[in-house]
Amino acid sequence: NRDLSCRFFEMATPKIHVDGSRIGYALGNIVLLKGVNSDSGQWWDGTSNYSEQQLIYMKNWGCTAVRITIQGYSIEAGVMNNPRFLTRLDNMIAWAQKHGLYVILDGVQLSGNHPLGFYRSRVDRYMTEVWSWTAWFNHWTQLATRYVGRGIIYDLINEPLYWPLDDHQTKMRQCIDNIRAIDPDAIIMIEEVSPVSWEGQGFGFEQTNPINRSNIIYSLHVYGYHTSSNSDSSMRSLLTKHKADWMLANGRCVQFGEFGPGYNGDPNYPWNSWQAEFLRSFMRVADQDGYSGYCAWRWVSGGWTCEKLLADYNGHPSPYGTILMEGLIPVDTDYVSLVSDLAMNFTVNGSQYPQGTILQVPIGSLLNISVPAVVLT
Repeated sequence: NRDLSCRFFEMATPKIHVDGSRIGYALGNIVLLKGVNSDSGQWWDGTSNYSEQQLIYMKNWGCTAVRITIQGYSIEAGVMNNPRFLTRLDNMIAWAQKHGLYVILDGVQLSGNHPLGFYRSRVDRYMTEVWSWTAWFNHWTQLATRYVGRGIIYDLINEPLYWPLDDHQTKMRQCIDNIRAIDPDAIIMIEEVSPVSWEGQGFGFEQTNPINRSNIIYSLHVYGYHTSSNSDSSMRSLLTKHKADWMLANGRCVQFGEFGPGYNGDPNYPWNSWQAEFLRSFMRVADQDGYSGYCAWRWVSGGWTCEKLLADYNGHPSPYGTILMEGLIPVDTDYVSLVSDLAMNFTVNGSQYPQGTILQVPIGSLLNISVPAVVLT
């Protein structure tokens, strides 16, 4: 067998496509988008997270993807017309791809005038009182034109609420068609939506008002405050509530664009062993049940929001980051590549993977693999 050990980490990101509930590329190989979030609050508003070295650290942690977000309040401030901002965005994308990270570009976080955002994902008000649908369409046309052929995954709206499902269907189709007129092979990411408040979030729109477009990744966000239990069964119940398992069973590809523990500074969600096991349970279920990866929120060493992944900007993980790394495999680990050799699942460290999956596995884990599998050396 050929040596495929370089594929995840040492080559530029190969072109990928969505095939049913999975993401793949040439030869039928499966790609898992596992990584972190890096938002414009760091690489634009500040400077501590703006360097190629940060993307190298992500790669060394074992990431295969980075979700780069542009905050709504930055868009309101006119950054999409700011050459300096666009150059920074260009660099973030170029550095990520140079180091083998797929880029998910979350181009619109509906916040409203300041980081905490008094509109907080309310599509009904934000798109009439702050922005407009015309501006939203133009925003994505601008980005698709700038990055045509670059293999960017476009995440169209972050955590949308109060959006009637028929209008959601119409607007999403129009935006996708606009992007595909420029870049026919572009992969689009669509997040779960609610016609009401947070409690209504889910993928029910695919049952009643489906998007009916190809090459789509569907996305949801999971945090420690979403459940009172950190067991695998409770995690699966939560995903069933959001219809994530229905999506997989019906041939939709699902990736977790954000996940993490409870919010930093909230006494109801302190960092503790419960949070640690919640994160492990989440990653275990995501790996075992056929989801297409997850990106942890977020790549910071401090801040007002969720628990930080970093202890410092020298790539050292916080306790949260250390647990994330359990779901990733660092590039400097001695590893071999594995691929199942029959049309059936195989198991590595308790997680099942379908036929055709290529994994980077530390040599010390080989005893934990169920056959049949081929070791590619």
